[in-house]
Amino acid sequence: MYRRNMSSVVQPDFPRLMPFGTRRDYVTWARNVESYLVQNNLSDTIVSGSKCGNQQKAQALFYIRRHLNEDFKNEYMLERDPLVIWQSLKDHFDRMKAVELPGAKLDWDSLHFGNFDSVTAYDSALRRIVSQLKLCDKEITDEE
Repeated sequence: MYRRNMSSVVQPDFPRLMPFGTRRDYVTWARNVESYLVQNNLSDTIVSGSKCGNQQKAQALFYIRRHLNEDFKNEYMLERDPLVIWQSLKDHFDRMKAVELPGAKLDWDSLHFGNFDSVTAYDSALRRIVSQLKLCDKEITDEE
């Protein structure tokens, strides 16, 4: 009989990626994973055309899967190439731009200084909205 020791379960270093999370969540998640892969000489595992060994791929897969929620883990359970998972997740969250952009534009259009109690609150909202627009590939000009 196999007993699982709970102390041996490896906990994630940062929040797991959720299928219905925001694009911001994905970008943060991707940067965290990339940093780990670079630090551990595994960054080639998510680069098309690179020649990396099975051990490197297995290490990258373990780390990536550890930071996915159960739905994503189930979806990619049989995948053995970290690049395939990496690209699939990127494509999934890139499609979310179309969903998030209209809301960010609406927030931008309804942003008025008079709606805030302080300059700090206005500035915080402004920065959040501009950041959201940038994540959706919409740059705000000085005129806007």
